Amino acid sequence: LYIRRDHLVEDALNQLSQQDPINFLKKLKVVFEGESAVDAGGPSREFLYLITESLFSPDYGMFSIVNDKYNWFNQFSFEDGRSFFLIGAIIGLAIHNSVVLPIRFPLVVYKKLLYPDKRFTYFDLMQIDPSLSQSLRSIHEMVVRNEDVSSLCLDFSITLDQYGEMITVPLQEGIDPTTKVDNSNAEQYIYCYVNYILDRSIKTQFEAFKKGFDFTCHVSSYHLFEPEEMDILVSGEDVMDWA
Repeated sequence: LYIRRDHLVEDALNQLSQQDPINFLKKLKVVFEGESAVDAGGPSREFLYLITESLFSPDYGMFSIVNDKYNWFNQFSFEDGRSFFLIGAIIGLAIHNSVVLPIRFPLVVYKKLLYPDKRFTYFDLMQIDPSLSQSLRSIHEMVVRNEDVSSLCLDFSITLDQYGEMITVPLQEGIDPTTKVDNSNAEQYIYCYVNYILDRSIKTQFEAFKKGFDFTCHVSSYHLFEPEEMDILVSGEDVMDWA
């Protein structure tokens, strides 16, 4: 890749999108305009760091920090699919070139990449929103104990903060958002809520991201990994604060 530092994202997107997929199995070499053309690992590592910091910065608004730690897709992002495609491709390039990135996704991102047909549960929400995960679990336990779920006064809608404006949207297409939640439909409500957060609300962004990831990681061996192992490949071992 031949990169101008002041056109980092533009050059990366244009050149990566035009590559033959087989090229992504080769070692990445980066030349910054006006600098030495020899890449012994330093320029390519710097490139991956710089473009990751740029695309994950608040200025782009593509990701938000959830649970004080994890990067999660911003469903209200103004960036188009090309930018999310680029991020997916960068993640794949980093894995191929053994470069650990200064980001961390919740494990459900890798679950979506590796097992796209697997059903989500409220446990998958834990790293994104622990309190919401626990609330949905409590509803499930109320059903198990045969307690009255309708006393919670819930319906099939969700209220979101869209840049300071509160909006209400239906949890699932085809279901009246004013439908009250009771013991007969509580499990469906839980599923719809989880599915909205992890799939429907970010579908456009994630599909572009996955397309970029698959473009660079198109070898079948990646599906031998568990989400926890993919997390280590991308972000390294989690640092524990034992104190």
